[in-house]
Amino acid sequence: MAGAASLPVILAVVVSGAAATAVFSTAEHAAVRNLVSLDRLTTAVARNEARTYGVSLAGPPLGGLLFGIGRALPFADNALSFLLSLVAVLCIRRPLQQDRHRPSVWGFGLGISVQRHLVLRPPGHLPTAPS
Repeated sequence: MAGAASLPVILAVVVSGAAATAVFSTAEHAAVRNLVSLDRLTTAVARNEARTYGVSLAGPPLGGLLFGIGRALPFADNALSFLLSLVAVLCIRRPLQQDRHRPSVWGFGLGISVQRHLVLRPPGHLPTAPS
């Protein structure tokens, strides 16, 4: 079979595609709340889910049709969709990360010292409940 893909190549493509999908879908769900106001958040999430499930339903028959027309067409169409997705993501101009509040080093150290104090006390010196 000349021109056939070997099993390792197919597995590499499937694994890399699944990894890219996992990263993209996670980032997509996390970014929605930074792109849409709170009053429109439920509508935006519902539209994203509807789009995802619509593509899942329409994609296989469309891919089969394109494959029947020409073997390279479904792959070219998929590559074009990824390129358009990349362009759309690059056009987003809003910050996609929320401000992070990091605890101070002092607060972290104080928590450790309190826990160490409670754990390392002799058994007879454990705090008791008030009577």
